[in-house]
Amino acid sequence: MTEALAPHVNGFINWPTFDMPKANDISNHGGIFTADGRRKELSAVFADLAVRCNGRRHVRQPAATTLTYSRLGLYTCRSYQDRMWDEIHETLRAGTVFDFHLN
Repeated sequence: MTEALAPHVNGFINWPTFDMPKANDISNHGGIFTADGRRKELSAVFADLAVRCNGRRHVRQPAATTLTYSRLGLYTCRSYQDRMWDEIHETLRAGTVFDFHLN
């Protein structure tokens, strides 16, 4: 998904590097490493992406629409996150280039 979105965004939604078990949001288990430093499966995805994209310049295409989401919803509500991913996938399948707006 990260690679598919690269031509569409200036930045990207980020995840914490390490899990933060005491956090009360998605960062409590959303890292690419466990709290004690062990690599999680997600770290391999980003390592592979870095190899495939190394040295390749990404040029952002102009957006035809804007998808707007709440930061609070993204970090605290699983149903909100699921709806967001569904909307992103639908927009990508339609071939529409989009911007994100987080409020």
